[in-house]
Amino acid sequence: MAAYQNLSEEELSVLLQNGDKQAFTEIYDRFFKVLFLHAVKRLRDEDEARDLVQELFSLLWLKRESIIIKTNLSNYLYTSIRNGVFNFIAKQKV
Repeated sequence: MAAYQNLSEEELSVLLQNGDKQAFTEIYDRFFKVLFLHAVKRLRDEDEARDLVQELFSLLWLKRESIIIKTNLSNYLYTSIRNGVFNFIAKQKV
């Protein structure tokens, strides 16, 4: 698994799209905490933030073959979690 820690985001993205489970695990390990902290900062609810980040990673794995990442992986994940937070807040207001 140490070899995956040395891979770039672009390399991990390619491996993910090819169904590499270890690449997905490395992405999860690299980004879960920072995405979780960002969601908690916005939502002020750890349980909802954790659910939101888990949902993002679930969708990332399920749609791995069809996802097109135009920037880099970290930007894609950050934007996805930000949009998830906005959608959650919008639903709460309704």
